[in-house]
Amino acid sequence: MPLMWVLLWVAAVCAAADGRCIRQARTWGGDGPATNLVVVNGHAFFGGYTIRIANLEDPADPVVVGELRTGGLVADLKAWDDRVYATDRSAELYVIDAAAPAASSIAASVVIDDSFRRLHLIDVSEGIAVVAAGRYWAAPFQ
Repeated sequence: MPLMWVLLWVAAVCAAADGRCIRQARTWGGDGPATNLVVVNGHAFFGGYTIRIANLEDPADPVVVGELRTGGLVADLKAWDDRVYATDRSAELYVIDAAAPAASSIAASVVIDDSFRRLHLIDVSEGIAVVAAGRYWAAPFQ
């Protein structure tokens, strides 16, 4: 499997008086390219084949506090309320309960009707997830 590196950059206000600026805080190796990232309740959710959850409470020292596996390489992540929605380049959409981010779990999943479709985009509005696969889209969750 290809090795992935995730770079977490912490942006602080650049001010002449205290000299704070943007700097790299942490890197993590992984099991695939981390193509997406969302932040929920002070935790970053990012991933390749494994969704990692990093606590951002101390921006100078973010710590991975949890991991979740989906059926494939994560294609997109979006957040709504205390949920993270994930597509994984298969025909499956996952809903992750992120109310307590360090104890996150997959609360539900649904397979889109045509298993030959590879989900690659997702957006969430008012609790409705809209997913796209090629030229098709569906709104399976409410």
